[in-house]
Amino acid sequence: MKLNFITIIILSFIPYFLIAQDISDYKMKWGKVSKEDLSMKSYDKDLEANSVVLGEIGKVVFDFSKSKSIAIMDYHIRIKILKKSGIENANIVLDYYHNNGLENISNIKGQTIQTDGKIVKLNKNNIYETKINKYRSRIKFALPDVKVGSVIEYKFKKEDTGLGQLSNWYFQSIIPKRWSKYQLDVPRFLHYLPFKEKTGDLQERIEVVKQKVLVQGAKRIRVGVTGNDIQQSGFNTVEVDVTKYDYLMNNIPAFENDDFVYAPNDYLSKIYFQLKATEFQDRVVRPTNNTWLLYLKGKN
Repeated sequence: MKLNFITIIILSFIPYFLIAQDISDYKMKWGKVSKEDLSMKSYDKDLEANSVVLGEIGKVVFDFSKSKSIAIMDYHIRIKILKKSGIENANIVLDYYHNNGLENISNIKGQTIQTDGKIVKLNKNNIYETKINKYRSRIKFALPDVKVGSVIEYKFKKEDTGLGQLSNWYFQSIIPKRWSKYQLDVPRFLHYLPFKEKTGDLQERIEVVKQKVLVQGAKRIRVGVTGNDIQQSGFNTVEVDVTKYDYLMNNIPAFENDDFVYAPNDYLSKIYFQLKATEFQDRVVRPTNNTWLLYLKGKN
């Protein structure tokens, strides 16, 4: 009986260990594409697919050192073009809200990797930005020299000062994805509530670690022979608890849209975070609004 009990205990820990390790192993290095991906002719999970996302990563961190706190996402995606009709997926459109400096997109890089390993880089002069209206802007570019068999990849940095709700992360799109990974590092100052929609096969890992964070604020210093204290504005490095969220989905099927679906984004597998409270250095937790209190009360 003791042996069986020990065996059950050990086995109960194996799935979590494997999932945690798998999430950590999903990564991409810029410009490094495997020979298998370069020679891929079709995607075995969807033989009709004209292209497939080989991998996608978005990592969000927070910057408190500026006048406005900012959520910064580094985004990287890699796509294999499998058919002529898939070449259109090399035409990239990025929309963001520029009004009052709410969002900004920068550090755009892109390149095309041919089956023989040759790399053709995106010329920055071929990145075009226009204002859609007084609230939104649009960035457009096309990855160069794309043909059937090419692998394309691009990355950018997105800054967001609207911390009330972070941008949605869509695991699913109109083309299949081999895997999609979303990471979020949240310091103790911000309390977020995650919402998941249609994420049945989602793998996740959540852990809390100690981490140093640079913040802007006032600090007291002693000056002069009298020993008087004055306040001086500047930057402080503080060690705080940081909650690290890691989410991963594998083998995500393409979303099949039709004319009867009015808002297709509502039907995609996704996750998003809404701010429920703040807790700055006075350690006082302040709910963002009464609606959240009612919501949380109803959940308990």
